[in-house]
Amino acid sequence: MPTVAPRIVNSAFWLAIVGLSIIVLVSVIALAAKEQTITLTIEAQAQKPPDQRFSPEQIRGGITLGVWLNLGFSVVLGLLAAYFVREVRAGDRRSRTRFTVVAGLITVMLFFLGSLLALVGLLCVLVAVGLLFSATSTRFLNE
Repeated sequence: MPTVAPRIVNSAFWLAIVGLSIIVLVSVIALAAKEQTITLTIEAQAQKPPDQRFSPEQIRGGITLGVWLNLGFSVVLGLLAAYFVREVRAGDRRSRTRFTVVAGLITVMLFFLGSLLALVGLLCVLVAVGLLFSATSTRFLNE
């Protein structure tokens, strides 16, 4: 296996690391703002007709579950993606496919649990996937 990765592979590696870090950081921020989110949602529910309201316990449980799921998935998928992109940088061609699959899972996760700022991190990760499928990267991984 080659030991020195081309510049485009190194750029993809660092872009993926930055994107994954942003996604995890956004999840931590969401956890820190959980109580404010619960309070604002309960206040917004008071504006709705009684037959369309959720109880405060339902709101608290739903937001708590969502925030912890978001953090857990972000950390696990982020670590997996970081490991696979590191392996691609070391010259493992199969890890490129694995990294792409994990990036797809992160995309699905952020579709349901994400925020606007997390999409910036996702954009970095998806650009890294594109860079890893460039001609230079493919030549490097085929050596």
